[in-house]
Amino acid sequence: MVSGDAVTDIDLTTLWRSHRASSAAATLGLAHVANPLEFGIVITTEDGAIERFLEKPTWGQVFSDTVNTGIYVLDPRVFDYIPEGRSVDFSGDVFPAMLAAGERLVGSVVDGYWEDVGTHEAYLAAHHDALDRELTEQGEPGEEHLGTPRVSHRDPVEDDHERRIRRFARPAADDRVQSSLRPHP
Repeated sequence: MVSGDAVTDIDLTTLWRSHRASSAAATLGLAHVANPLEFGIVITTEDGAIERFLEKPTWGQVFSDTVNTGIYVLDPRVFDYIPEGRSVDFSGDVFPAMLAAGERLVGSVVDGYWEDVGTHEAYLAAHHDALDRELTEQGEPGEEHLGTPRVSHRDPVEDDHERRIRRFARPAADDRVQSSLRPHP
């Protein structure tokens, strides 16, 4: 499960394998951040078992730079902790209840790009990161994506016709445009 306000290129297969090896009720993707105040912070044991959560702490409450990414691999027994007909927050309601009941939850620090786009600034930053090619996407060997499978760049572009290029488009170093170029409105 990936939260709806995350932009990521994290390899979910690696997280799933970690979950399968742990026999945990839930495996949480974790990341290290410089400023954990906007996230849920997590403490794990050496073997990855989660000991403690705290959602959106103040600086005086910060006990870790490791945060919950909102990316989870869940065992079906997780649904036993979700009351029927009620909205719940996994980090604030479900996972703490599971820990209190003695369920094993593990955290796995994930590699790759991850941005919580819950603010306008973060949303804009994620778009710039995609345009700067900081995100990668799994695809065909030798194929490079710009954050979406519909936009790809395989070979140098050589073009001697008039073309329109959208704002923020960034040609590769070996692309060549020989005639006029107009920005798309």
